[in-house]
Amino acid sequence: MSWLLAGTAVASGLVAVLTIHTLINARLLRRPPEPVTVQDSVTLQESFTVRDSLTVQENITVPKPAATAEGAATAKSAAIAESAVVPESAAVADGAAVVESVAVLLPLRDEADRVSACLHALLQQRGVPGLRLVVLDDGSTDGTAEVVRGIDPRIELHPGRPLPDGWLGKPHACHQLAETVPDATVLVFVDADVVLEPHAVAASVSLLRSTGVDLLSPYPRIVALGVGERIVQPLLQWSWLTFVPLRALERSARPSLSAAGGQLLVADHAGYRRAGGHAGVRGEILEDIALARAVKRAGGRVALADGSGIATCRMYTSWRELVDGYAKSLWASFGPPAGAAA
Repeated sequence: MSWLLAGTAVASGLVAVLTIHTLINARLLRRPPEPVTVQDSVTLQESFTVRDSLTVQENITVPKPAATAEGAATAKSAAIAESAVVPESAAVADGAAVVESVAVLLPLRDEADRVSACLHALLQQRGVPGLRLVVLDDGSTDGTAEVVRGIDPRIELHPGRPLPDGWLGKPHACHQLAETVPDATVLVFVDADVVLEPHAVAASVSLLRSTGVDLLSPYPRIVALGVGERIVQPLLQWSWLTFVPLRALERSARPSLSAAGGQLLVADHAGYRRAGGHAGVRGEILEDIALARAVKRAGGRVALADGSGIATCRMYTSWRELVDGYAKSLWASFGPPAGAAA
C-alpha cells in the first residue's frame, strides 16, 4: 500500500508541476498585434483592379504625411507604398503598414475541395503593400489548378516539377515556391486548410520583426467538429504548451529544443537561406520541426506564437484522416510505436 501512495503522490506532484508550467507558458505565449483600421485601405483583391490599369511607374500617389513625431518612419512607408505594385493597405500595431517585400506561398496537391476559403482569405489581406500570393500546383489530379484560376486568374500559379530522388512532396513544393520569390524579405508558408483573418499576414510579419527571430510559428485555432477530433486535436497544442519551455526555446541554440507547425510559418528569407531552406530538410516527414532545427543549427532563432486570433485550421475532416495523419507524425517524432504510445 505504501508504494501505491508514494506513486500517487509522485504522479500528483508531476501533474501539478506540468499544470503550473502550462499556465506560465500560456501567459508567456507571444501573440500577434491587433489590427489598427486605416481609412481608404484596400485588400489585395481590390488592388488587382488598380494594378491592371496602372504600371509600376504610374502607381497610386500616396499623400505626403504631415510632419509628426513619426517623421522618418512614415515617410519611408509612404515612399515604399508609392513604388509598390500593390497599393497601401490597412495597418497593424503602431498604425504603419509592413514596408518590406512579403510573399505568401501556398503549396497545393489535390486541394480542390478546400482551397477556395484559403485563397479568398489571402486575397483579403491588408497592411502589406506589394504582397505577393504565389501558388504551386504539385501534380494535382482533381482540378485544383482550375479552381485557383477560377477564383482570380491573376493569382501567381506555377506547375510543380517532377519529384527528384531523395525528396518528399511538401519540402519540394515549398522549395520551388521559395525559388519564385528571390527578392522577398519575408516568406509566409500557408497550408490549404488554413483560413487567415484580414490582418494575419501583417500581424505575423510584425511579430517576426519585433521578436527578432528567423522563424515564427503562429499556431492557428484548430477547428474540431466530430467527437474524435474533439478528443485528439487539442493534444497538438497541449503537447508543446505543457512540455516545451517557450522562452528557453527562443533563447537556446540547441536544435533539439525546437518546435513549429507547418500550417503557418513565417520566415526571414535571409535566415531561411542560411539554414538551407527546404532543400536542407528534403527527406523529412515533419519538415516544419526539421526546418526549425536547421535554423538553430545555422545560428538563427525560432519562436512559437498563439495564432488563434488570426487563423483557423480544419486539419482533418474524418476519423480515418485523423488517424493516418497523427500516426505518421507520431512515428516521425518518437520513433517506434512503443515510444509514440508512451
